[in-house]
Amino acid sequence: MTAPLVSVIIPVYNGERSIRGCLHSVTAQSYRRLEIIVVNDGSADATEGIVRELRDEDPRIELIVQDNLGVSAARNRGLAAASGEWVMFVDADDAFADPTLVEAVVRVGVGAELVSFGVRSEEVSVGADHGGAGGRPRVADAAPLLAQPAQDIELEPNSVAEMILDERANALWDKAYRQSLITEQRARFCEGIRMGEDLLFNLACLPGVRRMRVLPIDGYLYRRGSAASATQRYLPDSFSDLLYVNDQLRAWARSTGSRQLMGAGEYIRAKNVLSCMRDLHHRDCELPADQRLSAAREIRAKVPVVSIRGLKGRRRMLCLAYNLIGSRSMFHIARLTGALR
Repeated sequence: MTAPLVSVIIPVYNGERSIRGCLHSVTAQSYRRLEIIVVNDGSADATEGIVRELRDEDPRIELIVQDNLGVSAARNRGLAAASGEWVMFVDADDAFADPTLVEAVVRVGVGAELVSFGVRSEEVSVGADHGGAGGRPRVADAAPLLAQPAQDIELEPNSVAEMILDERANALWDKAYRQSLITEQRARFCEGIRMGEDLLFNLACLPGVRRMRVLPIDGYLYRRGSAASATQRYLPDSFSDLLYVNDQLRAWARSTGSRQLMGAGEYIRAKNVLSCMRDLHHRDCELPADQRLSAAREIRAKVPVVSIRGLKGRRRMLCLAYNLIGSRSMFHIARLTGALR
């Protein structure tokens, strides 16, 4: 029986400091039947040359070159080219943290549409070389595969609501998707927005998931502080993107009729407001102080209240507080405490 092909999609823009290490973490996987699709999204640095060099060394690497259309367009281009039974995503400034990750995914993925795994994170300084010595990432040595058994998760309203609330539903890179799931659900990335597109992709996939399996390994290395990350810099239009995503999440939750899912959507709505107010204090924000407060008022006015139905405990109390606090106080709270957790 032929081993299933696994497609690994890597969008990259100006990633000359990290792409070599990222690709080494993929090509070094113990599972060899890989289709590694690198989509160069209009890089102006040495990224393309590095990928071509590594492609000459490993024919499993495929390079697609496009104009700078954004990460969603790059991922969609990768999906269009992917022919694997499984699809995985890696950001170019991150890496696979465990050399047995893909092997574990294929082994436990029989009968499942979605496999998730743990993430290990590390702080990096902006502009730092992420490859480590020789351009290779610092990843775990090969260990005995799956010392603990994988677990099945039933995707019912409560469990999906928790995934949304703790932001596990936001990420792509801690999951492996069966290609048939993506095809049947017609899941694609929303182009034109820079925040929340991963959540919308996952919301499109979730209704088709009959079985989700969780691997007890930290398979992905996420680098916090990377200059490439949209969450690490001030984006003037971020609230517009997040409000659009919130509206989609709210409509999706209401279509299910689940109070838990609707409550999760309301909590995320409040959290995004405070997060965008926090971003107004970011060192990259060039607005004068009075304009920052005006921007905070405009953000708050677009989400005057959130519903507390379906929420419990601390999250319910936080949303109650959101409804009572004015824009000026919320603006200062965001600076002192950061976004809701």
